[in-house]
Amino acid sequence: MQQIFLIRFNEIFLKSSGVAKNFLKILKTNIYYGLKANNIKGHINTTNSRIYLSKFDIQDVSKIQDVLKNIFGIESFSLAYQLETIDQEKIFDFVKQNYSKYILSSNTFKIKAKCINTPYHTKDIEIKLADIFDAKVDLTNPEKTIYIEARNKTTFVFTEIISGLSGLPVGSAGKNLVLISGGIDSPLASFLTLKRGCYNIYLHFHSFPYVSKASINKVKEILQIIKKYQNDIKLYLFPFAEIQKYIKANTEAKYRIVLYRRSMMRIASILAKELKCKAVTTGEALAQVSSQTLDNMSVIDDALSILTLRPLVGFNKNEIINLAKQIGTLDISNEPQEDTCTLFTPKHPNASTCLRDIKKIENEINIEEFEVKLIDKIETINI
Repeated sequence: MQQIFLIRFNEIFLKSSGVAKNFLKILKTNIYYGLKANNIKGHINTTNSRIYLSKFDIQDVSKIQDVLKNIFGIESFSLAYQLETIDQEKIFDFVKQNYSKYILSSNTFKIKAKCINTPYHTKDIEIKLADIFDAKVDLTNPEKTIYIEARNKTTFVFTEIISGLSGLPVGSAGKNLVLISGGIDSPLASFLTLKRGCYNIYLHFHSFPYVSKASINKVKEILQIIKKYQNDIKLYLFPFAEIQKYIKANTEAKYRIVLYRRSMMRIASILAKELKCKAVTTGEALAQVSSQTLDNMSVIDDALSILTLRPLVGFNKNEIINLAKQIGTLDISNEPQEDTCTLFTPKHPNASTCLRDIKKIENEINIEEFEVKLIDKIETINI
């Protein structure tokens, strides 16, 4: 008899056998590196229906739970006893010996069993095990539950099912370049793309030395939190203030926000292709600010030569704030900073720009030539 973590997955079941096998391989790897990053040793075994983590130090149980809670692709998990038998009498004896003090006469309880390829039915073992305890059965809202899974000559006994993040394993959907600002929205957009299996690389546009390094430091702090969900993170820093100054000196105020955003998108496209990313992700939500109207988003998208993902497009601000609280980035995002997008921002930006007008302006000021000159100034940081 040993203790083991039963790790369940859900959405992977929907994939074809070849794809599911590959996704499970990625999930196993993510679990391995999550444990390794926390100096936890254990043996991971994968089957078509479960992942099993065994041979760990029992003192690491709490740390293991914290790791598993933050791995995308895990639906739920349980710390269970593994019995190398499906014999009913041996299961009854084990439950008597180990759970007689778990369910007291003052408790309500239920036995929840799942029996596969056994000589008895699920209900049989539930009824017989329930008779062991001098307490009231409550199948709807019990105070205590004992779970039994008997399959393939092995039985697992446990009392808790802990929810995971669900989604798909990070890395199963390919590489994705996230534009991260240090504000509330972009970290959340990153989280949501991680949940759909993206492996994220990050690009931050900053205005140092014209302002302090506050935005850079905030992004680093935020990515330390995001690192709970992706084991290794690379951050690219682009000095954007020179481009903003150039646009400000050569264009009308009402066009500048869209010109800034289009410039960012062209630079992001170049970097994304160099890094073999399949998409660029932004934290934009429809109609939240002037640059995020349908008209302006359409004009901005024209500057991209790669797929754009906007996970927050249908979220309102309260929904974004609440989810940012859940993932732990809100407090950092709320710290004051001189924002790159607002440093040279006009008071009354245009909410509806014309693509033809914008392209004409860009051609007149040769903005793309100016952008290319700054590409080599990108810095790279491993978080």
